[in-house]
Amino acid sequence: MPPNFSLQNVLDIRHDLVEALEIEFSRLLQLKVSQQSLLDHYLVLQADLIDKLAAAQTGDLDLFNLRMLHANI
Repeated sequence: MPPNFSLQNVLDIRHDLVEALEIEFSRLLQLKVSQQSLLDHYLVLQADLIDKLAAAQTGDLDLFNLRMLHANI
């Protein structure tokens, strides 16, 4: 009769590893969503600054204001 060899320890280790990876994956997905939201916010801000820069370049030019808008973009 062959010796008893239980794979339960291997399955437990695998289960723990999978659980840890799922938790890490969830954390990374949450981080991705927050970073994407931040990027979207900055893109809207950049578009607003570009519009302000375009408006500031018409009529009398305020070079200080233009330089500040350009630096913020």
